[in-house]
Formats: sequence, C-alpha cells, structure tokens
Amino acid sequence: MFQPNLGGVYGVKLLPVGTLLDHRYQIVSILGKGGSGAVYKACDLQNNHIVAVKVLTVTGIEPHATMQLQYFQREVGLLKRVSHPNIIHILDSGISDEKFPYLVTDYVDGQSLKAILKAGQLTLKRTANILSQVSHALQAIHDQGIIHRDFKPQNILITENQQKETAKLLDFGIAKMIRGDREESYLHTITSKGIVSGTLQYMSPEHCQGHKLDERTDIYSMGITAYEMVSGRLPFDISSTVGMIMLHVEATPPAIPAIPKAVESVIMKAIEKFPENRFARAIDFSEAFANAVTESKDFSESFVIKGDGASPNQETEEFIIDPSEAPTAQHESNDPNIWTTIKRKLKF
Repeated sequence: MFQPNLGGVYGVKLLPVGTLLDHRYQIVSILGKGGSGAVYKACDLQNNHIVAVKVLTVTGIEPHATMQLQYFQREVGLLKRVSHPNIIHILDSGISDEKFPYLVTDYVDGQSLKAILKAGQLTLKRTANILSQVSHALQAIHDQGIIHRDFKPQNILITENQQKETAKLLDFGIAKMIRGDREESYLHTITSKGIVSGTLQYMSPEHCQGHKLDERTDIYSMGITAYEMVSGRLPFDISSTVGMIMLHVEATPPAIPAIPKAVESVIMKAIEKFPENRFARAIDFSEAFANAVTESKDFSESFVIKGDGASPNQETEEFIIDPSEAPTAQHESNDPNIWTTIKRKLKF
C-alpha cells in the first residue's frame, strides 16, 4: 500500500520496498526523493539485472502536478534520442498499474560530483578529466538540438570502473529542443506564479531573465560548476531569489585565489554575462581548460581543495539535493510578484 508523504499543496507517494512495478521491476531500496517523485534501486525480474527506476508520484493541485508530468515526459523523450557513454542510458518507460509514469535507466554505483566536492578532494587534473567527459555529453545533446538547462554537480554522477573514473550526465527533466528559431513549448524561467525552472546558483543571466536560450546557457552552468570545482565555493550564493538573479545578471564573479591565472581566465570566459563572449561549444571550454592545466602541470598535480566545498547558504536555493532526487528542478518563491519585481529591477 502506498504511503503518502505530503508537503504543502502537493506531495510524493513513496513505493515500499518489495513493490512490484508493472509486474517486472521489484523495488529494492530508495535512492533519493524530491518534490515530484523518487528514484529507486530495483531488480528487473525478466533478466535479473539491477536497474534504477524513476517514478513520478507527485499529487496535488495545478499547475505543479501538470508541470511535473510535462517535464517527466520530456525527459523520457529526450533520453530516447541520445546515446552516449557519458549520458545515463534509458532502458524502458511506461505507466504503472497505479497510473504513475516511470523511467528505467542503467543503475550506476557512484556518487554525485556534489558529494565529491563536499569531501574536498579534487585536483586540477581530475577537474579537467571530469569536465572533458561532461563536455562531450553536453556536445552530444547540443548536436541533437537539445539544451540541458540544469547542468550542475548534483546532476553529474561519478563512478569508478577498473580504476577508471567515469562521469555521467543526469536529469533531463527541464531540457528542451531547439529547432532553428523555433523552440519546443517554451516556458518562461520564472512564471507569474513565482516558479523557477532550474537551479539558481548555476543559471545563466539569460536563463534568469526568461530570455531565449541556446547551447551557451549550458556552457555558463558548466563554467559555474568548474568555478566551484577549483575553488570549493560558488561565485554567487545568497538566500534571496531576486538577489541571486541580480548577481548573475550584473555582478563580476570574485577572483579565484591560489590557482593558475590561465585556468582562472578560461573559467571566467565561460561565465561571461553575454553568450557571445563565452565559448561557442562545450568541448571548446573543456579543451581550453585542459590546455591551461597542462601549462601548469606541476601545480595541477598538487592542488587540492581544502574544506567541505559547501557555501554558507547553499541549501537555501538548491532544489535537488542529490542527483537521484526528482525528475525536475524547481523553486517556488515566497514572493507571488517575483517576476514583476525582477523585471522592474532589471528594467526590461
């Protein structure tokens, strides 16, 4: 029997261990949960393989439930379009007997890049390796006309296999298709109801303002992630939604101490305010970063982030705490007039 875990006007129903989903996938344990569903470790009884099953079980009033379903359906559709060794692989999808949409992917035994950053052990050489892998994942989806829109350490899964570290890109819930000048069902970043689609600490200025997006919005988010990887902190991190958006749009990122200037310059180029001033392609960014690290070889081998890698207010505006947690990333502001407030402050 499903036990509801309600919060606010909507909630998530968790599947008990042992549940048989669609007469095939038996729930072994819960890997994570969020505002719209949960991800489980499960056994595929048809072939006795361990898989990961993401189940959308949000309940409640509009528009949240409908929006979550749209995001979930989009994720399923986009993952079916792309096959890449650094992108999680979709195995199956469907609707359960209880009418819950579900998505089955490879089970990857690893930890999020966020967890690694909190542990504080990261060299520049390792950073370059991870960025190279995820940049090729981004390039693969960009070549298919897809932008991720929620690139962040929580959505990068790191696993080790035969002493080789592999990074996989997760969570395509709010990704979207771009077809020339036409965009698929474009939804403003911030709606009149104050719902933010994305994760504010990593969102590009144009994403924050609800402007038209292209691949370079992901490059900005990748740059913010790289900044965090080499400094142990985010360039912008305050508790105010409007304040965070203003920082992305207007503020100069703080300098990154104790790393080679060449490496810092590459990161700063990736997080330029205007898209045309950033790298044109994700792999251009990772290659420039790797070259800068190579030029500082001795430094790259010895540099290690100290501390827990967490910023003071990081949990305030962080919408998915773990990469396995929900199929989408959202923040619901307490300010019902947030979009009007931001437009007034930014004078547009």
